Amino acid sequence: MRYEDTLAFAYELVAGSLLERSTRPPSGADIASALETMERLRARGLLEILVRGHRAQGDLDRSIEVSQRRLLDSHLGSDERVALVTRLRADERGLRESAGETVQLPPPPGIDELQKALRPEEALVSFQQWTGEADITAPIVESTSWAIVVTRDRRWAVRVAGARDVDAAASLWLSLLERRDGSDLEGGASLYRALLAPVVESLPASVSALIVVPDAVIDRVPLEALPLSSSGPYLGERYSVSVVPSAAVWLRLRGAPPRNGGAALALAEPNLSGAAREELVRLQRSGDLQLPRSRNEARRAVSALSGTGQLLLGAEATEDRFRGARLADFSLIHIASHALVDLARPERSALVLGAAGGEDGLLTVEEISALRLDRPLVVLGACRTSDGALRRGEGTLSLARAFFEAGARTIIANLGSVRDEESAALFDGFYRHMGDSGTTPGAPHGGWSRNSMFAASLVGLAGLCLLGRRLWRRRSR
Repeated sequence: MRYEDTLAFAYELVAGSLLERSTRPPSGADIASALETMERLRARGLLEILVRGHRAQGDLDRSIEVSQRRLLDSHLGSDERVALVTRLRADERGLRESAGETVQLPPPPGIDELQKALRPEEALVSFQQWTGEADITAPIVESTSWAIVVTRDRRWAVRVAGARDVDAAASLWLSLLERRDGSDLEGGASLYRALLAPVVESLPASVSALIVVPDAVIDRVPLEALPLSSSGPYLGERYSVSVVPSAAVWLRLRGAPPRNGGAALALAEPNLSGAAREELVRLQRSGDLQLPRSRNEARRAVSALSGTGQLLLGAEATEDRFRGARLADFSLIHIASHALVDLARPERSALVLGAAGGEDGLLTVEEISALRLDRPLVVLGACRTSDGALRRGEGTLSLARAFFEAGARTIIANLGSVRDEESAALFDGFYRHMGDSGTTPGAPHGGWSRNSMFAASLVGLAGLCLLGRRLWRRRSR
């Protein structure tokens, strides 16, 4: 991923040149070539995991772990020890062979293929945002930034601001957003005009849902919360917004067969270990670590699916109970807790659960990606679950991404921090609507259904626009 990060400028230079050299406006052929060029770069690591079928590796990992633990038993008989060692060697050999397999990735999707998968009310928006930072791996400073827009019956490209032009403005707006005093509105409207206004103004009136492939600055901006003007409304009040790492990944998730039925699994307010509590205090520096309202979130999640499922609260919300559950049986998984995000070593990011049964209570990225999920809706009610180290081309290496690797079809996650009471209010409305409308995670439209109250989003809480500026302080997750 780091290697592809260094190549990102070359892909964007080629794609930008295709659009820049083209007629005004760019021709359909050059738009298709530019999009295909960017898709050759984007989320190839994630797509390889999805194509490879990593769950077979997860089975071997678990078998190896069981054998190793059994071999530590000093009372083990010699015959059983020999059998375990034989199985352990076979599993390790199988794991090495699986890791060394050459995976044939599908070719980048063509625009015609994407158009067939889009619904009449949807538009796919793929950004390529030039950074303009010259170094030894990217010696060229000047180029152009574009957004390619695809609907059911049209395709076009519009110029947008480059990363260098809006990076400082985005950082300032994100800091103002947390102040909750309205000071973010003007900066948010300015950011919207630079990044999204050229796209939105070109959309036909029939479009009400945006599927966004972000790049650079856009990866860390909660698009739904951008005001269309200094007095509103917010983008998320006009459009449902879904964010995906690439068009190829979106196409694969969209094409997955829908689930029929399934129950809900919900965990909330786990008992924190001393080590987890100290780390959270160190990272947050302030705030009550208790999340009393999260229990109602979990109850709402279970009741939204006719009350069927499993509810794990407090002392029961442990890592070993979660990992030991038959996760493939659930079409909805809701986790309301805290998260630890490590930007330097993203594989160490973790959801904080209870410690018991030999587990430390930190459900890490590596452990999440080895889970066996069957296309559920995963709701991560914790701070920064879609935040993480950014790799150009690959996207954000977040906890949410790890759940995609595990087999999730749709994820609702959080780009920043959120208060306990605000998260509770958001999901109270979300699950009430799901229950009242009869919408289930296994509906034919799957994870991208417009029948739910909010669009599922890989980057940003799926209703952040409705929370406005209420994002931080007292009981952040």
